Amino acid sequence: AIEQSRENARIATCGNNLRELGVALVQYAERNNGYFPRVPDQGPLAVAGIYAPTLAEGGFIDNSRWVVCPGSRLAEQGDFRIPGLAELKGAGVGEALNRLRATMGGSYGYTLGYVESGRYRPTKNLHRWYYALMADAPSKLLPNIRSQNHGIRGQNVLFEDGHVAFLIKPEP
Repeated sequence: AIEQSRENARIATCGNNLRELGVALVQYAERNNGYFPRVPDQGPLAVAGIYAPTLAEGGFIDNSRWVVCPGSRLAEQGDFRIPGLAELKGAGVGEALNRLRATMGGSYGYTLGYVESGRYRPTKNLHRWYYALMADAPSKLLPNIRSQNHGIRGQNVLFEDGHVAFLIKPEP
């Protein structure tokens, strides 16, 4: 019962983190013609986790813990920080850049946008209740790419309209 209570608290804190990120993303979009942070097509910043350094440097988030789900392995490490954009650009290529890119988005997955007529397009905030903007990051090691956070019981999902839901069986 105690462990179940702790897990419920981690799920709730994770949902609160996603809500905070949702507010930051909306504020960012309001200042950028309605668009959420863009993931570059190539280069050292071309990774979904770029949303975190972009929001941090823009002053939209001021706490690295918002991008770390308390039910994730990253939370257990305790020393997470969001790298700066200059640090990412200056990391060159290789192991240093790979280490930064692997965790810079914390333990959440961010939507990449979409491809239209062969061109990448960033996501525009249309306040859709059904459009998943972020979620507990999926694992390549699990069937159906489910998240390892929360004991594989489900995952928190932030939708474009700002609501967060804990989904037991998230669907692509």
